[in-house]
Amino acid sequence: MVYDCCIVGAGPSGLGIGLGLKEAGLANFLVLEQYGVGQTFRQWPKEMRFITPSFNSNSFMRLSLP
Repeated sequence: MVYDCCIVGAGPSGLGIGLGLKEAGLANFLVLEQYGVGQTFRQWPKEMRFITPSFNSNSFMRLSLP
């Protein structure tokens, strides 16, 4: 299969870019992840798990994970 775009990593940045691409009308893309979606979140220390990753520094000027 041929994709218009391939995103490497399904952490906060990869998922945020995927959401941005979808909102921009690009639906034919693939998100690759080595271990599983959100794996980086599961590796956070327990005391940090209440923090929501909300980064608006991407090129779409939107939250990474709304």
